[in-house]
Amino acid sequence: MAWFMMASVAMLGSDVWAQAEDAEPLRPPRVGDAPSSPKFLVMGVIIVLLALVVVAVTLKTKRGHQD
Repeated sequence: MAWFMMASVAMLGSDVWAQAEDAEPLRPPRVGDAPSSPKFLVMGVIIVLLALVVVAVTLKTKRGHQD
């Protein structure tokens, strides 16, 4: 019974192997346009914004005379 199952799976997969031999190897798509902004510029803006957030969060609040 096992031999029959192996033979049937092999016959079902033969079409796939036949297509794989004729096909070209897969390649990543080519991008024609260059990136719009340099990566280091974007990272610099992100670092500056994060620094501003950290400074704003760590500032001590000025408490009034009611404390």
